[in-house]
Amino acid sequence: MTVEYEPTPEELAIEFCKLYEDGQAKFFNRVAEIFNHPKHSLTMQLEYISQSKLLTNEATHLMGKIGEYAEHNR
Repeated sequence: MTVEYEPTPEELAIEFCKLYEDGQAKFFNRVAEIFNHPKHSLTMQLEYISQSKLLTNEATHLMGKIGEYAEHNR
């Protein structure tokens, strides 16, 4: 028996927040690997996200903070 389940964005966010630093680092490592593949474009994905009417000001701020910390801690 095969069961397919697609978690909602809300469920993914909750599970991500439950991870400790190593789990979250592994998550971002895997996302980076996916976007390094020629079939995927991080630039386009970020453009789509930033133009979404569903993206809140708080989420935009969070994205900026992630970028700031990444730059600061290189």
